[in-house]
Amino acid sequence: MRFLRTGTTWVRYGQLGLVAFVIDGYAPTVRLIGRDLRVPLALAALHATAFGIGFMLGPFATTWLTARVGRVATAWIGAAGLCAGVLLYLAGGVLPVTMLGIAVAGFGGTLVQSAAFADLAVVHGPNGPRALSEGAAVSQAAGVVAPLAVGAASATVLGWRAAFAVVLALAALLGLLGAVGSRRAATAGDGARQSRPAPIRRRLPGRFWGVWCSFAVVLGVEFCLSVWAPVLLAARHVPDALATASLALMLTGIMVGRLLIGPLTRRLRVDVLLLASIAVSLAGFAVFWTATQGWLAVAALGVAGLGIAGQSPLSLARLVAASDDRPDDASASASFALGIAIAGAPPLVGALGDLVGVRVGLLLVPALGVVAAVLVLLTPTGPAPVAAASPEPA
Repeated sequence: MRFLRTGTTWVRYGQLGLVAFVIDGYAPTVRLIGRDLRVPLALAALHATAFGIGFMLGPFATTWLTARVGRVATAWIGAAGLCAGVLLYLAGGVLPVTMLGIAVAGFGGTLVQSAAFADLAVVHGPNGPRALSEGAAVSQAAGVVAPLAVGAASATVLGWRAAFAVVLALAALLGLLGAVGSRRAATAGDGARQSRPAPIRRRLPGRFWGVWCSFAVVLGVEFCLSVWAPVLLAARHVPDALATASLALMLTGIMVGRLLIGPLTRRLRVDVLLLASIAVSLAGFAVFWTATQGWLAVAALGVAGLGIAGQSPLSLARLVAASDDRPDDASASASFALGIAIAGAPPLVGALGDLVGVRVGLLLVPALGVVAAVLVLLTPTGPAPVAAASPEPA
């Protein structure tokens, strides 16, 4: 089937970018908000825990909401919650309020991601893996821009908070596009054709949870490297500017890789592509870990990013395929895995680093990669078996 990007597709991509901007944009603000609140960095870092908890709680509401109001309404409810949480985080003024705000933002972000990814998988049917990969690429692009926007805004008289005006402006623009799309669909008589989720069943197939474990593991690889790779570079006396730029290069590699891997999903099995992605990421990490020159280590991170690129969207496609035609549950469980990865994987490397050093602690990354590859081999899936459906109005 020909891959057609409709207005609804672009709105979903934009919603995913909205969430990614908050995920990657708030991280560099933890130190800044700690300074503004006059609290130690250890306390300010609790915002990351609150954000992860919000992501872990969101999936419990996602399935309930999508079963009652549909994916589109769920995504917009989540977008409203995301914006409200961001505003509370920016204007809270005291630590408990700002932590509550970022937790609400994480909760709303889960609703958006779960509903948007599930809708892309259902609407595009056999082209679902490609749509998921492109959606992830768009969100990655927003993630690359976010820290740059925060840094640029912090250098102006407006302050770093001004960067998050992008979130509110993008949400408003997407809402306008969604309203226009809904009106056109109603005019065309398509309003009754809605991609409602399948009825909720009591249990997901047993194989699903093996696929879910592989998904959680590959997310752990991504977040471990994102947080700790610059730390290892700095420990090797790489200049701060180059150590900071290394993360941007890795994120750019992820974005480019996701754009490249989309068309390949129509030619190669998802499982094969995922195993190849894991192999590329492990090869890049091996060069990064053993490199003695800063430029080579940074370049290797870019290669690792190319490998990491396909792991999340391809794993999500496997989840949908293994969910017994329950894409909403699959997408919600993926957000739960994301929350676990955000809140759990980097601290685990940190704990190992305290015991044996960051360099040895980062060996958790290839260990997780090998575990992920074994799980993929033990839980094979084909392309997501979801027939193309008429979308709800955006």
